[in-house]
Amino acid sequence: STGRAGHTDPGARRADVVPGDLLGESCSASLSRLVYDHFREQGYTVAPNTPYKGGWITRHYGQPAQGVHAIQLEVNRALYMNERTFTIKTLGLERMRAASAALLPKLAALAL
Repeated sequence: STGRAGHTDPGARRADVVPGDLLGESCSASLSRLVYDHFREQGYTVAPNTPYKGGWITRHYGQPAQGVHAIQLEVNRALYMNERTFTIKTLGLERMRAASAALLPKLAALAL
């Protein structure tokens, strides 16, 4: 939930949701915008590509020119877990589950 020593943001609290799209290379701008707007509307802080831009899956599968879009969502653990005891925060987990489920019909309706 915070940057560790050796990272570019040591001690800083990270965003609640980090959509990674390889700086726009792995999916359309409209998909990235939809995901960003959705989680902001749900009350989360959102930081696209910061500090996670995406990984192997987004690089390997994200080919928007061929109609294959990939976006990676990193969720801040502090939202749903006590990071010292690893105890689940039920309310936080349920809130993220509901927010994620509410995103699915929006994705289905997006014309790419």
